[in-house]
Amino acid sequence: MGQELKSSARFNNIDMVVPVPLHPKKHRQRGYNQVTEFGREIAKHINAQYSETILVNTKYTGTQTRKNRISRNDFQDNNFKTNP
Repeated sequence: MGQELKSSARFNNIDMVVPVPLHPKKHRQRGYNQVTEFGREIAKHINAQYSETILVNTKYTGTQTRKNRISRNDFQDNNFKTNP
């Protein structure tokens, strides 16, 4: 995926890759964030910085696997803030 993004002109001016963070409770349950390594590799391939500390997930929502598309979109509205 990184090689494909690197060859695309759309991604020439990306400064930073920021993964969508898990809520701390979810992170403890799961033990990892599945997008961490993916994001690091993407950043490496497109020569961008990578930071896991810019966004903070502020609302524990439980699993979304049982929600429909509209309910999953509602989830995204106010669950994240930028880290000072």
